[in-house]
Amino acid sequence: MQELSNMDIEILLLFNNSNSLIADDIVTTLTSALTWIPVYIALIYMFVKKNKSVLDISTIIIFALLCVFLSGGINDMFIKPSVERLRPLNDINVRHLLHIADGVSETQYSFFSSHAANTFSLAIFISLLTRNTVLCISMVAWSLVNCWTRLYLGVHYPSDIIVGLSWGCLMGVLCFYLYNKTKNWLYSRRVVDLINQNENNETIVSEIIRDNGYNNTGYTTKEIIIIPVILILIVCAVIIKAVFMP
Repeated sequence: MQELSNMDIEILLLFNNSNSLIADDIVTTLTSALTWIPVYIALIYMFVKKNKSVLDISTIIIFALLCVFLSGGINDMFIKPSVERLRPLNDINVRHLLHIADGVSETQYSFFSSHAANTFSLAIFISLLTRNTVLCISMVAWSLVNCWTRLYLGVHYPSDIIVGLSWGCLMGVLCFYLYNKTKNWLYSRRVVDLINQNENNETIVSEIIRDNGYNNTGYTTKEIIIIPVILILIVCAVIIKAVFMP
């Protein structure tokens, strides 16, 4: 166990090895959830554009929020207080080895990383939902950037990140499974309603296809391109701010 603990620290120090104020500024900005608000808005916009029904849009958003609750919320409320693992920057045996950026402090426990769990659960859920390679790569990269910032800042051990990613993946898959079950149930209810309201079968089929919005082909690159573009713009803006407006 001590060997694993030492390895955890050694790997952490590989990520926490910068004395650059510019890098500190970049990382402390990227690790904030507020920095990524435009991405969340763009995701909602994408769902609204793709899905015609308010019920469909609401269902997606509800299960995306469920991802966050099951991955990070349960961790913060139950797992972290039960394990009580100190964060590296709060552990007197490790803190002196770390480079700690100005203004960085965390009071909660370390195991496991809610940043990793939250972001990766969303990345998995959205990837399964849209089935678009470009968006999948973009969302996974976004999650990994968030994980990197936690290691850089010394607020998590690598094992915290690995477990967080694993838990987030599991919750993302679970939420997508539950979403599909719920969507199919709502879809069957819609079919019954349309059959009761129409006598023309062709009309029924066309309305179902039109209202269903999300289909077996997933989302096209044209429909999702706003997400990777905004991710790139945010990273560029953060770097420019750190370099030219410290």
